[in-house]
Amino acid sequence: IRLEGGLRRQDLEQIAKEDTSGAFVTFDFLYGDPFSDDEIRPFDDFSLSLQLNFNDVSTLGRFQIQGVLFGASVHESERTHHILGGYQYFEYIDNRGFEFGGQSIGGTWLSRYGAEGSVFVAETNLGLGLLLLGGTSSEVANFSGRDYDYGSGLTYRAGANLYRRGRIVAEFRSEGSWLYTLNGLSGHYFINITNLQATLPVWKRLGVGAEWRGYYRKAYYDDFDDVSRWIPEVRGFISLGAG
Repeated sequence: IRLEGGLRRQDLEQIAKEDTSGAFVTFDFLYGDPFSDDEIRPFDDFSLSLQLNFNDVSTLGRFQIQGVLFGASVHESERTHHILGGYQYFEYIDNRGFEFGGQSIGGTWLSRYGAEGSVFVAETNLGLGLLLLGGTSSEVANFSGRDYDYGSGLTYRAGANLYRRGRIVAEFRSEGSWLYTLNGLSGHYFINITNLQATLPVWKRLGVGAEWRGYYRKAYYDDFDDVSRWIPEVRGFISLGAG
């Protein structure tokens, strides 16, 4: 379990100027270690992430769940371990820039670098998948007056974590989706969320950190002009790990 709380600010070029500073709280629940066994059973690796934003369009800013469905060890040595697994995902994002939610499945290649007992250990992941059903806000209301569209498509995920004595000190993550409209305005969307985070351990499980996060969304409409949005965000926080 990991808790983070602090301040965040978004830079919104395409929205009327306003105070975008506000407090936030995140809760991360992590269960299991996919590198602990050669055979991975359903939900041996599971995570849930919840973020509450204050001074934003919605208090619930992010809700994500992911769980492994199957997997197996591909290669293991003294200093490296590689795994191929199948995962399912659910995510919901809501902020001043845009709203997006979807459920997907995909294959992921996971790697761990560092011998047992090493001070520093690195983990990476790279995955491709199918967006089974997703929805995103639209700049143009459709014929029913609805300002969001539904569709399916493709997803990708890439990430890297650096641990020091079992505690995460640096993180990179980039996740993207191509959503092709099935119900709504004719067209498709590309959505990407990328973040870089660093945490400095202070005392036991207490730490302080900073994060940069970028939200990008481009709408390719068949009957209207394309629209893109880029929303950078910076954060400062205090973190507390438990369990």
